[in-house]
Amino acid sequence: MKNLKLIITLFAFLNICNIKAQTWTENIAPILYSNCTKCHNSNGIANFPLITYSDAFNKKGSIKDQVEQGIMPPWPPDHDYRDFSHERLLSESDKKSIIDWVINGAPQGDISKAPTPPVYKKGATINSPDMILRMPTYTINTSSDLYQCFVMPSNLSLSKFLSDIEVLPGNSSVVHHVLVFQDTALTCQMLDNATPEPGYTNFGGVGSNSAELIATWVPGGASLYHFPTGLGIKINKNAFIIIQVHYPAGIINKQDSTKVFLKFSPSNSLRQITIAPVLDHDATLTNGPLFIQANTTKTFNAEFNVPIDASLLFIGPHMHLIGKKIKVWAVTASKDTIPLIKIDNWDFHWQGMYTFNNLIKIPAGSTLYSEAFYDNTASNPEQPNNPPKDVVKGEKTTDEMMLVYFAFTPYQLGDESITVGLKTAPNSGIVSTPQLYEPYPNPSDKSFSVDFYLNSQEFASFEISDINGRIISSDNKFYNAGNQHIDLQTEGFSKGIYTLIFKTGSYSKTKKLIIE
Repeated sequence: MKNLKLIITLFAFLNICNIKAQTWTENIAPILYSNCTKCHNSNGIANFPLITYSDAFNKKGSIKDQVEQGIMPPWPPDHDYRDFSHERLLSESDKKSIIDWVINGAPQGDISKAPTPPVYKKGATINSPDMILRMPTYTINTSSDLYQCFVMPSNLSLSKFLSDIEVLPGNSSVVHHVLVFQDTALTCQMLDNATPEPGYTNFGGVGSNSAELIATWVPGGASLYHFPTGLGIKINKNAFIIIQVHYPAGIINKQDSTKVFLKFSPSNSLRQITIAPVLDHDATLTNGPLFIQANTTKTFNAEFNVPIDASLLFIGPHMHLIGKKIKVWAVTASKDTIPLIKIDNWDFHWQGMYTFNNLIKIPAGSTLYSEAFYDNTASNPEQPNNPPKDVVKGEKTTDEMMLVYFAFTPYQLGDESITVGLKTAPNSGIVSTPQLYEPYPNPSDKSFSVDFYLNSQEFASFEISDINGRIISSDNKFYNAGNQHIDLQTEGFSKGIYTLIFKTGSYSKTKKLIIE
């Protein structure tokens, strides 16, 4: 019995030691910098920063509660069903570290071991854009969610292909998300002309059936879309570019002037990327119409027969406030199932376009399926009506939608090996050693974006050397495990060929940089 008590006491002591081992400098800061601070910084949409130790300490209770409940960081898709690039996910180990850190009083630790804080710049990262479209300065005063659309002519005399597009919120503290469309019709321009203020209000879409989605921006997500080599989005001759900005409720007398940066490919023979709601609540709904009676729940299904071999780049489901769950998959002619996305707790306020790690082939003869569940009862916390009312298809806040946007292109042999996001393979767990991916854009004149992977938390260094082997710049920081990103600034460097040297404790890799 004494031995048993001794063992129990020993285990309890070891557990306490493990809790005490968690510090902000060595354990918590790397987690926050990798998953939270893109929104939680002084220029972000979150209402408080988490950059410094004081920031985190002052919000430790809220951090613990949000992590325990799985509310933060927000990532609606089910990772076990399909993983995506740029995922905002905490591992069980990360969650435990945060919770244990708070329970133990949130100690700071050795400040000399703290990772370098990330810097979130206000400017664009795209290199040498061919076109910059800036919406008129707009003053927001709203007590409810506001969707304001701004129309700008492209003035293109010929159709061109986009190789890069970046959305830069003018005031990221008030911009919830941005959708960018193109349209050759005059509908949006007429809607804009009919209002005295800049832009016009339209919930859901932009009010034109011919408008085509070309880009999105959501907090914490990628703002720059750099399409794979040989692929691009076609911007039509004389198209209007429409920026729809979602401003959340409760904003008083704040201003915004969001910009869109476009870079065109010198080639006009790229493979065209199309973004369209292939699964929708009209043509593909099998048990429509989309109508949810008050005080009821209902499941709807949609399906679409794929006529060609297609390659998918992104996917984006869209519902409103009554929607609660949505699942999308494909079944091939040989009855193989291809999981695409599954969201079990739909949150209208955290939606977006989700990027696959690699192009996904959907063979001709396959069927795309979607299944969505709607809750029009008083128990739905997002219920917009009190008491509940019948809900129909439409673009108003109190209406509903069931759309699934796909970014796709006709399939070509070898598409499955083309990387769209950060990861090199569609299945997690395959990459088990540090990786350095190709810098982009390359050549460049001001900066390079570099994606890399670490299989554990550790220091990683980046050095740039000239053709004589002389080190021109160096950077050494502590990074969290997983897929990472860094922007290397090379403005002021002489034109020429340089070498990027990536080092960890057990790994070294080089890549060529061309500065023009």
